Amino acid sequence: TTTTTMAMTTTRTITSGLSLTFHRYCFFTLLLILVSYSQSSSIVKNEEVITVAGGCFWSIELAFQRIPGVLSTEVGYVRSAQDDDNNSNSNSIAAALVTYEKVLKGRTGYAEAVRITFDTNLVTTNELYSFFLELHDTTKLNRQGNDVGTQYRSAIFYHTDEQHQAVIRSVQKRQSEGITVTTEVSLVGKWHTAEKYHQQYLAKGGQEDTKASTTPIRCYGKTRGPKKNLEHLLSNDSMSVLLGTRRNLKYEL
Repeated sequence: TTTTTMAMTTTRTITSGLSLTFHRYCFFTLLLILVSYSQSSSIVKNEEVITVAGGCFWSIELAFQRIPGVLSTEVGYVRSAQDDDNNSNSNSIAAALVTYEKVLKGRTGYAEAVRITFDTNLVTTNELYSFFLELHDTTKLNRQGNDVGTQYRSAIFYHTDEQHQAVIRSVQKRQSEGITVTTEVSLVGKWHTAEKYHQQYLAKGGQEDTKASTTPIRCYGKTRGPKKNLEHLLSNDSMSVLLGTRRNLKYEL
């Protein structure tokens, strides 16, 4: 009887151990499957930078701040790489002289511009260029509203050959709709970051920079300057870019 009892106890112990081992195996297998699925369904950030100019850089920056997929913005001063080369003899001192007060006079060749860093998984270069061309007035040379001068010109400064082709496609599409495009298309020159108080100026002044916001933008401050009513200004395609309805992906942690 004692031998039988010991045998039964041993059998139960072995069975229990096997059962516990089996459950542990199942748990860790399931965990590995879940981790593997999470990684395969995640998207690694793929950052790209574009540079545009279209009048006072404050309102252009705020509009891009609102676009889902835009990671950061910075305002500054830029001209074409060719203009930089043509002024190469003075480049060493030019950098120190690129200030808001200098650019404001309209004799430096620099434009007020915005540099936008974005994730191409969430918004494409083509979409951002098309959005930009609708966002401002491309029909008048060196002018946006009452802001007149080369420093306020419409321009897209491309960084790569791929961006150059994307710009051309966006401009041609705009022209095919019967809209005049005076926008300069040039290889980007050296970037000069604007003074700190210009960065995110309108957002710091109380205007909404929430992603997908369509609240009208006051170009010079909360109660000053012309108003960009985005819902009336933008086409359905550009509104979908602003609202972020074209992408639904998540980042890899």
